[in-house]
Amino acid sequence: MTTAEEPERLILDFAAAAVAGHAAEFFDRVAHPLYVFVGADGRRERRQPHLEAWRDLQAVRRYSAVTPTDLTLSVVGGSAVATFYERVQGEHAGRPFDRTFLWSAHFVQDEGRWQLLAEHAALVPGRTVRQGEDP
Repeated sequence: MTTAEEPERLILDFAAAAVAGHAAEFFDRVAHPLYVFVGADGRRERRQPHLEAWRDLQAVRRYSAVTPTDLTLSVVGGSAVATFYERVQGEHAGRPFDRTFLWSAHFVQDEGRWQLLAEHAALVPGRTVRQGEDP
């Protein structure tokens, strides 16, 4: 696998883990100790609170599909920045949802492997981006 392929694979594997109900476990394996998340709602979380939020979500949320599209990846040395749209569908507390987010994710190579260092999500209101569409 090339240097550029590994961060992309992590994004796709995370989507699959969310659908399988294992997002918290996957996040725990790939998040760097200095990880930070900025959510679409304006919250900012460090690694441990974000991991706990994923664990809490697994009790009430089921994803039927998590579909990353229009991925752009820039790799410079041991750092990579990805931007992509992600459509998430499923049920939360028994109610259906279908939302699209615009993500930016920063990966670093540390301890011999790619790790997720930072993410930012922005809700894209009223927009569902499908594979091959121009956003």
